[in-house]
Amino acid sequence: MQITILIGGINLIDINYDKYRHNLTLKTKSYTHHYDSTSNPLLSPNKEYVAFISPFEWECHGYVYLMNIASGKVEDVPLKLDNDLTVKELVWKNNNTLLLLIGSVWGTINVGGDLYSYNISKKKLKLLKRFEKRIQIKNIHITGEHTLLLSGIKYNDDIFNEFDQYDIEYTMK
Repeated sequence: MQITILIGGINLIDINYDKYRHNLTLKTKSYTHHYDSTSNPLLSPNKEYVAFISPFEWECHGYVYLMNIASGKVEDVPLKLDNDLTVKELVWKNNNTLLLLIGSVWGTINVGGDLYSYNISKKKLKLLKRFEKRIQIKNIHITGEHTLLLSGIKYNDDIFNEFDQYDIEYTMK
């Protein structure tokens, strides 16, 4: 995937993402940033930021990064998670809010996470919905201004081997 953002005919940023190698290069007039093993980079609705997780690998602590497109600077989002937790998914809710799935970094059973929001200007992380261990939410889909479809799996046995698709609609307050 390659995206070029132009404003007034001026090239602000080139975003190059190799979805097979999970490599990301963010290039502005003043800066070039390269990251290995990243999530798919997501452009904010107002096209002011690019957000991504890196590293984005199995049993590896992933960190959320924000690139301010105007300045070209990339900053680590200060989530202050427990050592056993990592960010597994992110989507933009609006220009100032990221929705995150945060779950255990370890194991083959803990493939999903709980739903959080992160306010960029206030730098505040907020738990929105915690799920029981049998439910592993892996994807966030925005379906309306205040509604989400959360999808993943629900284990249906005591040894966490058998599971079914699980979807739940969530209304943000």
